Amino acid sequence: MSQADEQFQALLTTLTDPAKDGPRLFSFEPVDLGFWDTPNWIAQKFRLTLWCEHSRLPLPVITGEKGTGVYEIKITRDWLKRAAPVLRILSVTLKLALPIAIPGTKLATDDTEYKAIAEQLEFGIKSSTSLLSGSEKMGDWLVAGDATELNQASTDTQNAIRNQGPVLRELHALLREKDPANSFGGLIRVQNKRREFLWVHPNYVGEY
Repeated sequence: MSQADEQFQALLTTLTDPAKDGPRLFSFEPVDLGFWDTPNWIAQKFRLTLWCEHSRLPLPVITGEKGTGVYEIKITRDWLKRAAPVLRILSVTLKLALPIAIPGTKLATDDTEYKAIAEQLEFGIKSSTSLLSGSEKMGDWLVAGDATELNQASTDTQNAIRNQGPVLRELHALLREKDPANSFGGLIRVQNKRREFLWVHPNYVGEY
């Protein structure tokens, strides 16, 4: 639990600047999983689910509404390749934090909804690892255990994440196309005592 919490805080710190423009935490999955069998694909639709950075939970779990903070956007293969380092560490960290956050909700780890969230995060880990290794075939996914992934979150990895600011800004631009009002599923931007930007559900604004 302590290791997961430390990694979560490190993730937020390294992604502070992009948080000025939009949320940083999300899980994602393809609308059509079969596209991985198309070797020359250029762009595909993905379903992104925004997470609250205070509760460390996806918005549909907090609100009880499946469509809250969920967007279908077209993402290019080029963007996925460039974003792969941050997507991997993001997905691993959220996967580790999820069991810690769940006890404060009505979900249980054997619930269908919980399993669906875990599968989304697993997809993020596997797909980003696949892109980093140069293979995009589902059967070629080589995924290390969670502990190994955390150990790889060294200074070099965090520096790589820091360099993903432009990639996250591109993602925010795609979200704004779907959400011109910049509602981001109702998330509100706040600052903690270290003056770091966070995007949290209205239930937790009073904590800042």
